[in-house]
Amino acid sequence: MFTHGGISAERVISSKQKGKIEINIDAPYIAGVRFYFDTEKIANDGMLTRDGAHVKVKKCLPLEKYLIWIATPDILRMSENTTPRIFAEKSDAIFFEKFSVFLPRDTCS
Repeated sequence: MFTHGGISAERVISSKQKGKIEINIDAPYIAGVRFYFDTEKIANDGMLTRDGAHVKVKKCLPLEKYLIWIATPDILRMSENTTPRIFAEKSDAIFFEKFSVFLPRDTCS
């Protein structure tokens, strides 16, 4: 499932780490990896599907063909002990600097 530059994926990870649903995007969590894909290429190759609310990948996505960049705490030069908001916003800012691609924020954040 793609988040279009939002914080949803970080919310899922934060919830998984805590063993309960965590909606506070400023609550501490341990950041991992944030993936940035070429969704236009994925769509043009017929690899996308929708479930009514989300855009998802059909079957399996070959990373070498569609992955543009990854963000990790090491790459961002920050501690893995952070918050979903900080990790997502810093990741998106660096992605924009590198690739000049605007990522809209989730309206639910």
